[in-house]
Amino acid sequence: MVAGDLAGSSDSNVVVSISGTSPINITPNALQWAISTTIPVLSQTASATAAGQALTIQAQGSTGSGTNGGNLVLASGPSASGTVGSVQLQSGIITNLSLTSAGSLQFGSTVTAPTVTQAAASATGGNLSITAQSAGGTTNNGGSLILTSGASFTTGTAGNVTINTATPGGANPGNILFQISGTTQAFVTTNTSGAGLGIGSTPGTSPTLTSGSGAPSSTQPNGSLYLNTSSSTNSVYTRQNGSWFSLSATGSQITPLIETIATNTSNSIYTVDTTSGSPDGVILHNYTASTTGYTYIMPAPTAGRQIIIRDITGGIESANTGGYITGSATSSKVIFIAPHGVESFNGSSGFSLTGTSTSTTAFTTLTGSSTLFTTQLAPGMSIVFSTQPTVSYTVTAIANSNSCTITPAYSGASASGATMKMNSLAYYANNGTLTLISNGTNWFASSNKPLRAYITTSAGLFIPSPGCTSTTIIGCGGGGGGASQNAANQTGAGGGGALQSLVNTSITPNTSYTVTIGAGGNAGITGSTGGTTSFGTIAYFYGASGAGGGLSGSTVSGGYPFNNAGSNVYSDTVSGLGAASVSSGTTITSVNMPGMMGMGAGSVSGASASGFNNIMGNGSYTGGTTTNGGGGGAGPQGNGGNGANATGGGSAAANTGAGGGGNFGASTAGAGGSGYLYLLLTM
Repeated sequence: MVAGDLAGSSDSNVVVSISGTSPINITPNALQWAISTTIPVLSQTASATAAGQALTIQAQGSTGSGTNGGNLVLASGPSASGTVGSVQLQSGIITNLSLTSAGSLQFGSTVTAPTVTQAAASATGGNLSITAQSAGGTTNNGGSLILTSGASFTTGTAGNVTINTATPGGANPGNILFQISGTTQAFVTTNTSGAGLGIGSTPGTSPTLTSGSGAPSSTQPNGSLYLNTSSSTNSVYTRQNGSWFSLSATGSQITPLIETIATNTSNSIYTVDTTSGSPDGVILHNYTASTTGYTYIMPAPTAGRQIIIRDITGGIESANTGGYITGSATSSKVIFIAPHGVESFNGSSGFSLTGTSTSTTAFTTLTGSSTLFTTQLAPGMSIVFSTQPTVSYTVTAIANSNSCTITPAYSGASASGATMKMNSLAYYANNGTLTLISNGTNWFASSNKPLRAYITTSAGLFIPSPGCTSTTIIGCGGGGGGASQNAANQTGAGGGGALQSLVNTSITPNTSYTVTIGAGGNAGITGSTGGTTSFGTIAYFYGASGAGGGLSGSTVSGGYPFNNAGSNVYSDTVSGLGAASVSSGTTITSVNMPGMMGMGAGSVSGASASGFNNIMGNGSYTGGTTTNGGGGGAGPQGNGGNGANATGGGSAAANTGAGGGGNFGASTAGAGGSGYLYLLLTM
């Protein structure tokens, strides 16, 4: 540098420019090394006695309102035809980070476990985003974000890609979320109510996939899978209804836990796994000879155990006796499922029996005080005692309300004063399949078809099985009674046929519902009204009216249904109306009025008509024919009673709801048919 190379103000410290032969040229807007300078460095001389000082290179700041500060640009050297240089960040003399000419941000080869992070905040931490390039234009695609591990050399193993949450300072580590367009599709979580690899949007609620040694013990959302890494035969578990169920591994084939298929052809009491002599998986029920029902005693519950019981007789549900109502002959058409101990079915704790035991020890004949064995129990049902709550006993016979026989012999402490519970599942579905799955504590039952109960007597209580929470009730009351010839020698008319109605309602398992089946109306000079059919206090089905008695010179009508407007009443205001007769000596014709079904035929002075058909229920049933006496109206399930001449009117069949036939002469007319209930229950 020679005189004149340095320019500036004589009264300031500002150097405007340096020129000449100096290796550094300073111009008003540039600090530039000479072309011959090798590896130029901008630094401060090292200190031998103190710590090094910070060196700041800062772009221009802005002090004006609304104006922006300048950018600090670190740029590598350009090239006309070669490769542009890299921008390297060094610590000491070691290059830690480079921005290469290819656009890569690259850590130096000597850097150990480099990290991209943000300094800790004094409040909630901010998000750190790494985003691929977005596209411009309406049809162009955005760039992909690629995370790649280090490649191996020759025969080595490539590195892993690890996505990690920080070790929490508190109790709750974060989740790893995999999102598409901001919506979580999968996740990894340590949430205590659903730890593992999850599929869905919500950790703790969406199902997960986990593994471990032995059976699962953690709580997971329904639908989750657990892989058992131990040598147990139960290698896969699924979470359903808040419980774990296992699947069994057979070689490489994962199959449900089903051991064998057995057929029961001769056992009214069948002990699962014992009667057949081997573990039961599917049991085909093919026994019809028992008069006391059929009982299957379950084994102790094992997590994941599945047992299927299928009726192949077609006789579990049958007309007039199918279904389950305690204390009646219907129990002979029921399959009872009794627990091994006191485990429940579908979470039901059992039906508490009325009264207490007066028996003491080692008995097979149970004697009760104020008990209702004939209406609350049936052979084949399972009961437990409060004095021995872990043992189940099967009822084999019922002598009366206060005495029944059980098996095996009672083995607990004195049962005197003990209360009792019925703890059975009643199953009645022709050719139905009942599937029972255990969670290790209790059993859960489901059926492939609804349970159908056709109830025709009023002998006891109806107790829905565990899992039955709704029913369709179809029923009718009793048919009206026919009328006989009165004192004026006028011919008796036929009774009316009842109307079949339907109601859908909810019910409570293991709760008793009193069933009443309406009796048919009695015959008389004036036939009486049929009785009311009812199901607890849920539904009432009223009977049809009896035929009116004839009076000299007046019109005589057939029966019509009882009409009562009110809550829980299911009948019809017009169905079953009897056809009116006309004056003496005139041929009687039934009056076909729209909406009138099942009406009995009117009559007077020997002239009469046939009863009307009932279009409800089975439309093939017809009104009774006339032989002077008026025919009874048809019921939903049977023909009306025939009218008669002096020999007595015909009575309608039981459980048809049909009207009784009238009579010409002093003999008694026919009675109406009783009603019925038909229940369609879901399990």
